[in-house]
Amino acid sequence: MQLNGWQRLWIVFAVLTFAITTIFVYRTQQQFVFVEGANIVAAPSDVNIQDLDTRLGKLAQQLREQGKEDLPGGVVTYNEKGETLIPVSPEMGAIVKASAANDQVRKANRNVTLYGYSAWLMVIVFIYISGWVVGWVYRGFKPSI
Repeated sequence: MQLNGWQRLWIVFAVLTFAITTIFVYRTQQQFVFVEGANIVAAPSDVNIQDLDTRLGKLAQQLREQGKEDLPGGVVTYNEKGETLIPVSPEMGAIVKASAANDQVRKANRNVTLYGYSAWLMVIVFIYISGWVVGWVYRGFKPSI
């Protein structure tokens, strides 16, 4: 199959818009930052308190199942009702908070990527189909030989 000039132009357009979409997706993704007191990264935004409470509750349960006492020298963490969850060290709290924040950032970045490339694909398919329809109509008015 040989490509005509319009199809070649469409391919050039698709490649250029793909590059522009890639730059857009990269620049709109949220970045990670370091959390002091822990060797991990976290998002700069606030963490959902329920997610943090769930993670701390799971951590407490794992520690109890392993037969370990609460971490020494820790700080007490409270849920939104003011109930004590578990004494945890500041570093452990930073790790749990960063883990929850990173999950939120990953989800947001995945959505940006998905929507960006989906929009790109819909635009180039629409343009190709529109060009094909215009050509089909044009050929319909062309006299037969």
